[in-house]
Amino acid sequence: MSIKYFSNFFGKIGFVFLRNVKISKNNIKDIIDIFDSKCILISAIALHHSSEIFKRLMEAHNVFETVLPSQNTITAETKIIGGTDDIKLILSELIDSEPRCITLYGFDGDIENKKVLIQGSVRNLNDNKLVTDNVVDFILSIVLEEGYIQLSFNKCYYDPKFILKMVKLKYKQS
Repeated sequence: MSIKYFSNFFGKIGFVFLRNVKISKNNIKDIIDIFDSKCILISAIALHHSSEIFKRLMEAHNVFETVLPSQNTITAETKIIGGTDDIKLILSELIDSEPRCITLYGFDGDIENKKVLIQGSVRNLNDNKLVTDNVVDFILSIVLEEGYIQLSFNKCYYDPKFILKMVKLKYKQS
């Protein structure tokens, strides 16, 4: 089945949607590289405590800032914050752990923006408002089981046609 692209560039936020995508660490890295974010917060839903990535996060507390769910649940949100290069290193393990969905929030590393993202559940924050208020540069939502990707970004900082062109180019190579 071929990849389906949809885009919406009306308003302040640009959206690019992809369906039928084979999700891999390389094509996610390629999308991250389109943007200039210094830090990334990952929100992973239903990340199992027995997964390799979970064990690595417990050991790498000096590299990543994490907010982990309690041991009793597998449906809670796990939040991981790190530098863009560090996050790209763990993407393979994260994808292999097969969480229900992964959302990446790229941001400039500003302490105030980091506080906004860490406090409470990121899922309960309004993604559109995070983009329009410049808290994040981009939001990349991935549903692994469905091969679905949604990319949101502020059109004041990124040319939507360029972003769409780069995404299509990256996925033709994968």
